[in-house]
Amino acid sequence: MPPHSAAIAWLQEHADGRPVAPIGLGTLIPETATLYGLSDVRAYDVLQPLGARAYWSLADPGYYNDGLNVWLFHPQAEWLAAAGVGYVINPGDEPLVGTTAAYQGEGVTISQVPGARPLAFTSDTVACAASPEAAANLLAQRGPMGPVVLQTGACPVTSVATVRVRDRRPERIAISVEAALPTVVVVLQSYMRDWSATVDGQPAPILKANLYFQAVPVPAGAHQLSFTYAPSAVRVGAIISVTAIGLLFLLCMLEIARRLFAGSLADSRFSAYRGQRIR
Repeated sequence: MPPHSAAIAWLQEHADGRPVAPIGLGTLIPETATLYGLSDVRAYDVLQPLGARAYWSLADPGYYNDGLNVWLFHPQAEWLAAAGVGYVINPGDEPLVGTTAAYQGEGVTISQVPGARPLAFTSDTVACAASPEAAANLLAQRGPMGPVVLQTGACPVTSVATVRVRDRRPERIAISVEAALPTVVVVLQSYMRDWSATVDGQPAPILKANLYFQAVPVPAGAHQLSFTYAPSAVRVGAIISVTAIGLLFLLCMLEIARRLFAGSLADSRFSAYRGQRIR
């Protein structure tokens, strides 16, 4: 698909913040969608979450991972819907099976995914598994639109609640929650250790949901749920930088003190020498 094409412009107008799913090799290279302000559901990076591989290998019998990119060839529509995908970009004149054609041009068909989940939602049922393997088996058996599969030893209480995304940025998501009973809020954001969550400003645990996404238990009542992304590498780098600057400053001060002391000592010796000559 050529850059700055009518197809790209159509997606920019209609995607409404939802991720898109380019199919095959002839649409968009992973992550180039970000150049156009679009979100690509495929992971791109050698450090991509293991959950991405686990989820998409179940979703797509033609899934391929070359170690750097995730390529989708025949994803099932319900798995795309469960991941919150709004539109599929398919090469050729036919929409992906299970989706509805919405635009054709530039050698691609853009189709809408029916029933796509929102960024944040709750469910009245969850299933729990203690290991990634058990979670994958549960998800494969019950399907992606069934009970949300949480990777945890103890299943939290959940219920349907009202959630509203108040703010969404690459490094922050803010959500208002109103729940008559305790609930679990699922957010279709990749589960990674550098994300942290708070409920009303207090740290809250993040559970892995459906192999790939994030979930946080929230008590009954009205609450503010926030997610923040702060890469540990950046924090470590900042600490190292500040420490290095501090050490450099200390060394400079020591060198200045040494020179001042050496100058003072030389002056005192010169004064003593002159005194001896005068006598």
